[in-house]
Amino acid sequence: MDYKLNSFVASMVEMTGGNPGYKVCRKCGQTKPVALFSRNKRRSDGIDSMCYDCNRRRGQLYYEANKEKVNSKNKQWQTQNPERFKAYQHQWGQDNRIHKAEYNKKWRQENLEQAKRQAQDYYLDNREAILENNRRWQRENPEAYAAYQKRWRRLNRIKTCAYSRNYRARAASAPGIFTSEHVKAKLELQGGLCYYCKAPLENYHIEHKIPLARGGSNWPANICCACPTCNVRKSDTPFWEFMGGPYLGGRPDN
Repeated sequence: MDYKLNSFVASMVEMTGGNPGYKVCRKCGQTKPVALFSRNKRRSDGIDSMCYDCNRRRGQLYYEANKEKVNSKNKQWQTQNPERFKAYQHQWGQDNRIHKAEYNKKWRQENLEQAKRQAQDYYLDNREAILENNRRWQRENPEAYAAYQKRWRRLNRIKTCAYSRNYRARAASAPGIFTSEHVKAKLELQGGLCYYCKAPLENYHIEHKIPLARGGSNWPANICCACPTCNVRKSDTPFWEFMGGPYLGGRPDN
């Protein structure tokens, strides 16, 4: 018994290079803390003979040489063990948040259309849960939510204007809806000029040519981009009256 114990102690001293808590990697030959080695129940000391770095490099080389075989085997296991795979993904994501965020960001940049479709599908499948989580976060973080809204409106001015006009149209029971893409198309069609006075549009309003109050619709055909001055002067006047009347004559640049 004493001989076996002394042999085990001697082997441990040899494997750790004479330093308790350390071990010599049989691959790279470096003496490293045992925390940098995986556990291995089949070994007498319960620690793998190769360090994490060497094991990882060996795994990468094997994967490159047997990519199809490994992927096929992994997919088969995932199909047969969906709950375990889901739990593994969740735990891995918790343990590697920074790496996961960087990988996801890079993947989305390289696969914009696919990422967009996946996001849309996920939203449709989990719409109620997402909306409830958003509402709860808004209630618990009113100041952060207000700052987020302000920043979003500043960065998405066209979408903000479209949402606002569509809301007004619904309130007025006017038919039709338009998007930010329709507004961009109008700006391009107008050459970046005001629809009425033809002045360059540094700032603009989305305008209903036939006002909603006069029975106009909210369809893209009834909207245009106008400078703030023309929009305020036009008010609830139909576009043919505004363009044919005295309203434009008072401007110094006409």
